[in-house]
Amino acid sequence: MSIPSNRQPPSSAKTIDLFVWGPLFKTDIPELDAQHQRLLNMVNQLNQMLIETEQWEPRSQQFFEVVDELRAYIQFILGLRKGS
Repeated sequence: MSIPSNRQPPSSAKTIDLFVWGPLFKTDIPELDAQHQRLLNMVNQLNQMLIETEQWEPRSQQFFEVVDELRAYIQFILGLRKGS
């Protein structure tokens, strides 16, 4: 299984993050912290796409690609943890 790419959030003059990475989320385990940061970034990216409603139609395919990427990445992480 290939790991989904780390996409950049859509360009926008104003970015609103649902989650901001900080001490509350840190585990001090670098691998887990990197995985959790990536998950938060994907959720924030989806949120930003929903905020940009005037561009919803052109971005709908991209939105579903990010949803699929998020799903695949969560399955990948859970697979890693099952194997531990």
